[in-house]
Amino acid sequence: MLEVLLHFVFEVLFQIIGELLVGGVQHLRGRVPRLSRGVAGVFYFLGGLAAGGLSLFIIPHHLIESKDLRLAYLFGSPLLVGGVMEIVGWIRTGRGLDRVRMEYFGFAALLAFGFALVRYTFAA
Repeated sequence: MLEVLLHFVFEVLFQIIGELLVGGVQHLRGRVPRLSRGVAGVFYFLGGLAAGGLSLFIIPHHLIESKDLRLAYLFGSPLLVGGVMEIVGWIRTGRGLDRVRMEYFGFAALLAFGFALVRYTFAA
């Protein structure tokens, strides 16, 4: 169970770092042009696939030993990460700040699913 928690924390930290990078780019360039929702969704999923691939260089083995828990994590982590990022978006909105797309449930879930899919499929 500790492995599941560590994996979840790793994904949330990755998303927060990604959000900070996106926010920094927006600050430096003014406003990044908005892509359509569909195109942005594809990019978030591809970004998750890429991040999952990079994570294999850092941690090439499964963090969750049970095959059943790995499968549950594959589908559960996007729901959890999406929910956490949606809450972050609500907090930012409440403070009068703009939300980035990663702070919406669907985009965060797509990124997390891409990440988890690569880890589930290719981790040793």
